[in-house]
Amino acid sequence: MTDFTYDPATGFATVGGGIRNLGILQAFQPLDRAIPHGRCLSVGVAGLVLGGGIGFDMRSHGFTCDWLRETRIVLADGRTLTCNEKENSDLFWACRGGGGGNFGIHTSFTFQTFSVGKITVFDITWTERIAETMAAVVAMTQSAPSTLGIQVSIEARKQAGVTVLTLSILGQLAGPVSTFETLLAPVLAVQGPNESKIQYKPYWEGQDLLAEIGTPNYSQERSRFIKEQLTPDAIQFIISKMMAWPGTSKAAAWTYFLLGGQIDMYKPTDMAFVHRGYSMLSSLDLEWSVSDGEVLIALNHQWLTNFHDQMEKYSSSSCYQNFIDPSQTNYLQAYYGENLARLQTVKRIYDPSNLFNYPQSIPF
Repeated sequence: MTDFTYDPATGFATVGGGIRNLGILQAFQPLDRAIPHGRCLSVGVAGLVLGGGIGFDMRSHGFTCDWLRETRIVLADGRTLTCNEKENSDLFWACRGGGGGNFGIHTSFTFQTFSVGKITVFDITWTERIAETMAAVVAMTQSAPSTLGIQVSIEARKQAGVTVLTLSILGQLAGPVSTFETLLAPVLAVQGPNESKIQYKPYWEGQDLLAEIGTPNYSQERSRFIKEQLTPDAIQFIISKMMAWPGTSKAAAWTYFLLGGQIDMYKPTDMAFVHRGYSMLSSLDLEWSVSDGEVLIALNHQWLTNFHDQMEKYSSSSCYQNFIDPSQTNYLQAYYGENLARLQTVKRIYDPSNLFNYPQSIPF
C-alpha cells in the first residue's frame, strides 16, 4: 500500500493508497519532479487528494486533486474499479474533492507530475507592531505572482499569564532570493523581523525547512474561505480576538493560506472540489492538554466557536473539507456547496447500502 512507480515516458507516478507525504518526499527527491503535496509529513496522500489537497505549490500548479489522473477503488460490494476521465468518470469526478471515506477504499492513485528546480524558501517572524506588519503582509501577498506559495500566521501563547502574539510567514518562491527580497521590501519598510531564514535551495532540500512531522495532539481546527483582501477592520478584529484568547498550556493560531493563480484554472463544478475563486483559506487552530482542566478547555472552545462564527462577516460560509470540523453545523453545504447534490447521486450509485459512513460523510 506504499508502493511507488514512475513512468518517465508519460511523467505519471502511481502511489499506493497508504503512502504518506514523507514517502512522497523520499520517492520524488531523486527524480527532480513533484506533485502538489502537503507539508505535514505524517498526512496520508489519500486523504490529502480526496479532500482537495493544499500546499505551497498550489498557486503555481493547483490543488493535489487537480493532478490526479486515475485511482483504483474497492467498492462496498467487493468490486474493484479503475476511475479516470473515461472509465467510471462520475466516480472519478467525485473522488477529486469529495472527501475520503465516502465511496470506497482507494488502493492506488496515479498523478501527472511536474519538474522542479531551485526555489527560495523562507521562515520569518515578528513579535511587535503586529497590526501594521500584518497589513503590509496582506498587501504584499495579494499582489504577489503565482510563483509565491505562502502561509501567514498569528500565533498566541501565554507568558506569565499575558497573551503574546507572533506574526510569521512561511513558504516558497519559484525564483531567486533577490526576487523574494523585492516582494518583501514593503513589509520590511514597516519593521525588520525578529527572526529570518531565507535560503535558495534545490526544491526537495528546500522542503526540509517547510515540512513538519505532525505529532498527535489535542486540537481543533476551524476554517473559512475568504473572497477578497482582508480589510483593516478584519485585521483589527482578528488581532483583538487573538488577544482575548483565554489561554491553554499550548497555543492558538489564526492562519491564512494564499490562494489564486493556477487554482482557478478549473471551474467549481469541473470536479467535486468546489472552492475556486477565493483569495485565501483561513484557519483557526486551538491546542490544549488534558492538564488544562475541563473548565478552561470549555472556555477555550467557547472562544473558538465565537471567533469562527463572527469571522463569517469577513469571509464566507464555505469551509475546507480536509480541515474536518465536528462543530460545523452546516458542514455539507460548507464543504461541498453546489456540488453536494451530484455527490449524493454518486453515493447512491456506488455505495447504495451506505457502508462507508462517518459523522460527516455524504448522505443519500
